[in-house]
Amino acid sequence: MNKVKMMTLAFTVSLLASGAEAVGVYHTVNGYIGKAVFQATGACKSRVVYENAQFGTVYNSSDVNIGTGLLSADGQLLSLQAKALKVSYFQASSGMKYSDTYVIDFLSSSTRSLFESNGGCTIEEAFSNTVSKLVYAADSNKNKNKVTMKYSFIGFVPMEVVVKGGDNYGNSKAFTGSISFSGSKL
Repeated sequence: MNKVKMMTLAFTVSLLASGAEAVGVYHTVNGYIGKAVFQATGACKSRVVYENAQFGTVYNSSDVNIGTGLLSADGQLLSLQAKALKVSYFQASSGMKYSDTYVIDFLSSSTRSLFESNGGCTIEEAFSNTVSKLVYAADSNKNKNKVTMKYSFIGFVPMEVVVKGGDNYGNSKAFTGSISFSGSKL
């Protein structure tokens, strides 16, 4: 086979392989569509915006529920919720308007992996901020059904040890991370 045909074949195979990887294996059913922002400052600095991200109950390619989370527009898993606790709610007597507020923890292995990949760092340990909230709100009179999430945490990269004059000094650099999402049901 001549060189041009080999290069064309190699290009075609790599294009097909990359196309197969670009399609996510996860999906939501009746989820929310909106904008997700993953951001960190400090030792793991990064900022990535996902337009048309999906939020809701996440299913894998076998339609098995794997939890509540965020997906990219093409179905890649971004982050799964680790825990949530409903702390308040409102329900109008007409049943046409409601609001549920949760304290949330999104510090799952998928969240860690995404921040490590985006920030080019290794997370030694991380701790969720207890004021992280998720709010579902709907008003049938106005045809609105929205979700808003603000999640934050503090993290640390592995300790660096420096020897000065025979003495050892260790320091683990910190960073703050956040995930925000705002979306509506279509």
